[in-house]
Amino acid sequence: MNYVIWESKLDDKYDIRVERVAPYEGELVISEGDKMLTIKQVTLTYDAKFGPDINDIRDWERSCINFIDNKYKNE
Repeated sequence: MNYVIWESKLDDKYDIRVERVAPYEGELVISEGDKMLTIKQVTLTYDAKFGPDINDIRDWERSCINFIDNKYKNE
């Protein structure tokens, strides 16, 4: 069932994607080139049958920015 339902690029450096792993569940993956930085379990509102909900995308974007600005860059 795993397939990408949303992709983005942050700061022209970080690749971000959400893969569906089960109904109403996904994995948010942040990577830099070939290096995977983190994987986080996320919820897919309405099962994302026609694509992700805009509120889900906003949450994912905030989560990515928080991770990169506050966790990854400080390591």
